[in-house]
Amino acid sequence: MPSLLGRSLERGLLGQLWDRWGRSPAVQLLACLLLGYLSYYAYPHPQLALGLTGGGLLLLLLGRRFGVWRWGSLLRGLLLLLCLLLARLHYGARLTELQQPAPPSGSYARAQLLAPSDQARSGRALLRLALLPEPVSGAKEPQATAEPSPSSHWLLELDLGDEVPRVGDTLLLRLGRMRGLEGYTEAGVAGYAHYLLSQGLSGRGRGEVLALSRCSSAQLLTTQPRLALERLREGISRRASELPLSSYTRQLALGMSLGSLGHDAEGRQLREDFVAVGAAQLLAVSGFHLALVVGLLSLLLRYVPGLSEHPRLRWGLLLVGAWSFSLLTGASIPTIRAALMLSLYLGAKFLGRPPSLPEIFAWPLVLQLLGLPESLHSASLVLSYVAMLAIYLFYGPIYRSVGRLQLRPLAWMWGVLAMSLAVQLLLFPLSLQLFGRSSLGFLLSALPLTAAACLLIPSFLGCLLLQLLGLPTAWLSTFVEYLGTSVRQLTEGLCLEALQLRYPLPLWALLLYYALLALGLLSLTLLREQRARL
Repeated sequence: MPSLLGRSLERGLLGQLWDRWGRSPAVQLLACLLLGYLSYYAYPHPQLALGLTGGGLLLLLLGRRFGVWRWGSLLRGLLLLLCLLLARLHYGARLTELQQPAPPSGSYARAQLLAPSDQARSGRALLRLALLPEPVSGAKEPQATAEPSPSSHWLLELDLGDEVPRVGDTLLLRLGRMRGLEGYTEAGVAGYAHYLLSQGLSGRGRGEVLALSRCSSAQLLTTQPRLALERLREGISRRASELPLSSYTRQLALGMSLGSLGHDAEGRQLREDFVAVGAAQLLAVSGFHLALVVGLLSLLLRYVPGLSEHPRLRWGLLLVGAWSFSLLTGASIPTIRAALMLSLYLGAKFLGRPPSLPEIFAWPLVLQLLGLPESLHSASLVLSYVAMLAIYLFYGPIYRSVGRLQLRPLAWMWGVLAMSLAVQLLLFPLSLQLFGRSSLGFLLSALPLTAAACLLIPSFLGCLLLQLLGLPTAWLSTFVEYLGTSVRQLTEGLCLEALQLRYPLPLWALLLYYALLALGLLSLTLLREQRARL
């Protein structure tokens, strides 16, 4: 290893990496943001954070006094130190907002529905609600000792009865047993507390619906446009239930196309089937789905007369389509990441500048962590960006390893397999570390399930469009049903226990694997340069 690093320094490889990535302002800001967030757990008291920052400032000034730092380096160091402190304070403030005390059992509260209703394992409705900081008039029982903040979101199990609330409606509740994040941590289920935290939730509980107040779509659009989009998504899912599709195909199509996959028995079984064959990323809306929609939109725009002469207008329409799809599918972390990356890439083309890969990779992560600091605990965030890093590092070498393929269908199939292999080089051990299980079934399922998804998503969206226009959908629904049946047969046939690996990989082993992989890449780069010189 020392000789390998020594040769890398002689050839300037590490210097090139530092010049490209380490000197990028976006990468430096991202590093400060991550260090600031993680430092919250090292020294959670703000006074200690201010003291350490003051000590760092003193060291920078002493370095300048004795000629170690130049003015430019000193100013940059001060700015990065300030960013680190602000990041730590921002993260601490957000966690304080989320860690609300649980309201007492038997108290009354008003709550607004934030997402379409789901189903818990108990069979009751599972709702994401925002407890409103409003006094409830006429309540005979004692009120909660601490009023919830406007950002206090809870996951509640409720018996809804005949009236089903829509997104944006307000419910009058009598709260039952409530458990906050600290309650789950004290009960020894810190993993579930981290999951709730990553979703921006303050806890979970039960309750009883006493009254329901409807909110019109027009009022919701003017006051809370984000909830208006959620209601639109909810309405599309309900209209999809009118299509002549089986329950399995409808769940599959809604999950792949709109990210609306329930947690009922059928939804859990569908997730389990895709996890077992190593294709869980196809079931949740991600960057792949956004790329597919943007690719189809780009193909359609080619046939618009005169649009080829105005490339900036075409790029603008692609951005509108990408962001519309991202928001309509619930603004998940992977789709927002892909939309931000596409915006930066096309923005550079708008300005006539070459796209910068470090900026395209770092700025979306910076913006997502600033907007949702709790997403630092989200497995979706980690998996999404690690997958992009794996594609950048391994896809090209794997794809070129077989030479140039002349037949386009063969090249496409090898591209799908190369992409799956590249991603799994980093995600397979990461899945073992995060979830304690992973599957080798991706070797068999990647090609057929990706092809099915490429056909199913546009076909199902086409069914919804025909239904909206009042046109017949029977012929296209039949094709969607055929695809759904084929996917079901594939997943059931590939669910082989021999391909399942269940092992909770420790963190040190994951880091060791990544370090060895990095050294292997460095060795291959040196070998390639040596062969080029010969």
